[in-house]
Amino acid sequence: MMMIGLAPAVIWFVVSLVAAMFSVWWGGVLYVAGIYIAAAIIVVSCASVRPPNDPLGVRKIILSSDEERLYRKYYAFFRFPLGTQNFAHFINYARMFGIVWIAVGLWQRMFWVAIASAVFYLISGSFMWRLSPIAHYKAGAEKGAAFAIRELRMMQHILDCRDELGF
Repeated sequence: MMMIGLAPAVIWFVVSLVAAMFSVWWGGVLYVAGIYIAAAIIVVSCASVRPPNDPLGVRKIILSSDEERLYRKYYAFFRFPLGTQNFAHFINYARMFGIVWIAVGLWQRMFWVAIASAVFYLISGSFMWRLSPIAHYKAGAEKGAAFAIRELRMMQHILDCRDELGF
């Protein structure tokens, strides 16, 4: 599963490095523009997936109010768990490859490439949380955080009720 998110990130990184062999400036432009465009596409696709209306109140019978809050917040994850995981993997690998472009940008005095890559690194962390919430709550639960354990239990209940919720 991780390879599906890795492949486009590696391809885009290699394309930017090949372009950098001819012009470092164009390599930086391609990489930075590519990751921001990909992130924008991911944001739009996740934002366009909304939970359906529940006029009969079935969700209120199945889910508690806290579970309903999680259901709405992470609906894209509950609806398309493998897709959002692949998006999260792509973003994570793009962040890692961006570290190379931070170094190249500083080395070549292309500070805008370094800054744009660093900003992407910083803002994409919270975005990955939305795309892969179980992985992030699991890390907190393993440390014994009661909040994370409670959130994981609620998420598991939502996943167990996928059929009743109409997925």
